[in-house]
Amino acid sequence: MVNLKQKGNTMTNSETLKQWDDEYIKVLTEKTDILNETLSAKEEEFKLNVSKSIIVPFGEFLYTSLGDRVTGQRSSVLNKDWFNNSINGQRITERATANGKTIEEQLQKDAVSYYAHRTFSHITAGRKFGFSYYARGGARLQTKYFKPENCFRFLTQEHVNCIKNKQKKECTQDFLNYRDEFTNKLHGFKQVFDVDIPIQVAKISSITKSIL
Repeated sequence: MVNLKQKGNTMTNSETLKQWDDEYIKVLTEKTDILNETLSAKEEEFKLNVSKSIIVPFGEFLYTSLGDRVTGQRSSVLNKDWFNNSINGQRITERATANGKTIEEQLQKDAVSYYAHRTFSHITAGRKFGFSYYARGGARLQTKYFKPENCFRFLTQEHVNCIKNKQKKECTQDFLNYRDEFTNKLHGFKQVFDVDIPIQVAKISSITKSIL
């Protein structure tokens, strides 16, 4: 015979175990439904913020909103982020410092030497948005413009600052702000969030065995 003791009460029939099992199944079912409902809301919110379809329409709508040209005359500024954070950019900065030159002067020198190669040295707004680099010879900048699908990833505040037309500048700033808000919210989904569902999952019992 097996004696089951709980809170001072002695139970001797197997129906007690069956009763506990039924109770647990009921509780777990109820709590699982609550959990699924909570996660479902998060899942729907997550889907809205990771849709791959946002990338291309973002760029297409941006370019359509700005018309045939982003700016009437091409405007470029040094890509400070690239010089500060990329290996190639840092090497160019180091060479410029060692040679007593500005970064612009070093870039032009590199363009006629062994180091002549495409870089992301300048951020540019012109016909569209893009990056510029010194062509071989160092006399002028050449620009590679973004396709619509690249704008979401590569558009920067410096691109906005290159725009002279007030309305186009404000429009692009709105697009950039939306992109930043979108990505910041997306990064938030990488964090663990708490789901507060109190549940009792055990009963404290002692089992003893005695010989009849």
